[in-house]
Amino acid sequence: MIRVFILSVLAFAALVMVARNLRGRAPEPTEVIEQIVEDESTPFARWDGAWEGTFNTRRPDGTLESSVQVHQEYTTITPTEQKVTITDRLADGTVKESRGQNTEVNGALECRLWEPDGAMKLLTGTRAGRALFWHRRDAAAGIEETFREEIVRDAGGDLYTIDGVGLYGKGRAEVLLYEGRYRRADRIGD
Repeated sequence: MIRVFILSVLAFAALVMVARNLRGRAPEPTEVIEQIVEDESTPFARWDGAWEGTFNTRRPDGTLESSVQVHQEYTTITPTEQKVTITDRLADGTVKESRGQNTEVNGALECRLWEPDGAMKLLTGTRAGRALFWHRRDAAAGIEETFREEIVRDAGGDLYTIDGVGLYGKGRAEVLLYEGRYRRADRIGD
C-alpha cells in the first residue's frame, strides 16, 4: 500500500513537471516566484520606500468608478512606527496629498491618515501571514471599509497589492470595491 502511494505521488510530480514544461505555456504574470520573509519585530519594513501604480474603484458589477495614479512613500521611524505619504493624481489632474503614520503596539496595528483638509481617518489592523488587514468603521457617517495589503514577488519584482471593499451610507449602503497595484518607484521601467 505504501509503495502504491509513493508511486502515485511520483507519477503526479512527473505529470506536473511535464505540464509546466509544455511548449506554448506562457507564465502567469503574477505567478509568485519567491516568498518574502517577514521579520515579526518590524511589521511595516517591507513597505519602506516609494511605490507607484494605479488604484481603481469599481462598482460590484465591475464598472470602473474611478482610477487614480498613486505615489506612496513609507519610511520606518522605529521598528514599530512608520511614516506614510500618499500622493493621488486624479483623472482631472488634481493632486491630493495625505500623510499618516502606521504603528504597532503589542501586536495591535493602527494607521492614522490625515487628509489634505485635516480630517483624520483611523484604521485598525491585524496581520495574517504576510498580509496586513486594515479596517475602519464610522457609524455616524455610515462608513465601513476593509483593505488587505500584501507585497508579493513576481517576475517583475515586488508587487504591492491592495484589495478592499467599502460600504457607504446608512440602511441600504452603497458598495465599492478597491484594487491597487503598485511597483517600487525605483524599479519602474526596468
